[in-house]
Amino acid sequence: MLRYYERCGLVKSLRKDDYAYRVYDNENIGRLQQIVVLRKLQIPLKKIAILLDNPDTATATELFNEHITALGSEITILKAIKTTSETFVVKIEALAATSLDFNLLIDDSVKQLTKTLALTQKNVKEYQAMKKLTIPQLQSKFASQIAILENAALRKTTEIDLQTMTKLGGIDIWHENGKMIMKSDDSDQIGMLTTEQFSNPLKIYARAKTDSSNIRLRYNHIEIIFNWECDYDLIQVDDMTGSEKGWVEREYGNGYDGRIPVDEFVDIEWLIGLEVMVIKVNNEIRYIGSDSDLMKRATSGNDNVRINPAWGSIVTVESLRIIEI
Repeated sequence: MLRYYERCGLVKSLRKDDYAYRVYDNENIGRLQQIVVLRKLQIPLKKIAILLDNPDTATATELFNEHITALGSEITILKAIKTTSETFVVKIEALAATSLDFNLLIDDSVKQLTKTLALTQKNVKEYQAMKKLTIPQLQSKFASQIAILENAALRKTTEIDLQTMTKLGGIDIWHENGKMIMKSDDSDQIGMLTTEQFSNPLKIYARAKTDSSNIRLRYNHIEIIFNWECDYDLIQVDDMTGSEKGWVEREYGNGYDGRIPVDEFVDIEWLIGLEVMVIKVNNEIRYIGSDSDLMKRATSGNDNVRINPAWGSIVTVESLRIIEI
């Protein structure tokens, strides 16, 4: 875990000659203690980084208030689940029968409780349940939606002219043999943006490689990351609506494989439907998502497509193609 915190830039260790173990000074020990407390409060690591690096009271107050709101929603859901379960127990005990009558499930009072629960439970709990499923299980669960998405009729295909893309932020850009090469500074607020906006549903195809970390694609506030700087093995699918404040609003992708080979071109496919999202690398499915909030963000309107490196990586793009379906 300490190495993970170091990769994320939360702490720094000192190295001594002829000493194999990490050494932490008092400042970093203090940061580690603060991280432990904040993680116990279920504060995400990216928000912890903001708190530690921007310790002004306004930022801290806003961040904690958002966290409290989210916890309040979850508490409400858990109370509703508890109340509904207690109602079932009371009704079952009142039957005094040896077999359960499942007509209880459509009793008016129970239906009213579960109707309210469904409206609140889906947004908060659906993602936790989905994370527990493997890719093959997700493929089976969403087989029909994926088939519709993959076989949908094409409305328009746009092969992006890499020479005409718009530069964002402190990024070095040059072109060699028809390829676009991007070198990032020490940030992630950079990239190359298509001049045209595209409507969803759509498919985004990119052939690219990185010298180390971070190939990133973004559309409609959703960003996907391969070789994430904090952990290459975890694909990131992030809601970036809070990025202007400096943090990720919500993470959807952790738990699935985000590693791609270094210095080797890969074919990335990002399929965004109305009900499901699929991410592939070299025709292998790496992520399937259907969370209601995720799909709402991804299909919120027309938008440009962005591709970028981050945190010092160099990304080479051979081609970028957008298919509206």
